[in-house]
Amino acid sequence: MSGPPIEEFARDRFSLLWKTGTEAPPFVNVRSTSIDHFLKLSTESPNEVAAYTNRYEVLYFDKKLLPPPIVEMFHIMTEPPGLVKGWYVPATEYSEAKTIQGLLARHAHTKCELGLVKTSESADFEYVKGVLNVEVQQKWLPLSPQGILPYTYYSDYKIKQAGYFLFEGGSLYQILKFEVITAPEYANRLLGRTSDDRYPEVYLRAVHQSSESAA
Repeated sequence: MSGPPIEEFARDRFSLLWKTGTEAPPFVNVRSTSIDHFLKLSTESPNEVAAYTNRYEVLYFDKKLLPPPIVEMFHIMTEPPGLVKGWYVPATEYSEAKTIQGLLARHAHTKCELGLVKTSESADFEYVKGVLNVEVQQKWLPLSPQGILPYTYYSDYKIKQAGYFLFEGGSLYQILKFEVITAPEYANRLLGRTSDDRYPEVYLRAVHQSSESAA
């Protein structure tokens, strides 16, 4: 519950027939409080909130309003382990860039438009394969072979136009190819799975400072 801090649990009763505009049974009892108060209790009086952290179900959340301890307490998964986030850099933007830091300066203030879950990486970290993810309703989910079609980086690849992925922290990779594979085991690494367990896997090669294009 957001808004001004509430230093207690409020009790309310709602009719499950509220959509009809009537107050009739069955009813549901609701106890609510502020995030700040709940977080404070979880530290100072954990027994008082223990009942809420057992056999719970998260029906709705807004991750922008939830501090990390609450996200962890209720095991709210918004992204798969190891996800790296970043942006697509078309060939024209890459050719104009002087440094990777220059690319980061262009994109750091914008929302990440893609995520990558690595499925393999060479021993020298030069080559990476992975499944691309996009954020859908606060969760990062894998793209399907059909879902990737509208994206510029895929259409550029189809016409043999060079493209790059820039990730938070400054890693830059050139797109080598996409390959649709059937991999049911990937569902264990991702938050969701495609209907037929087929994924467009991207092959990438690291781009280093010394090999950057100069404006």
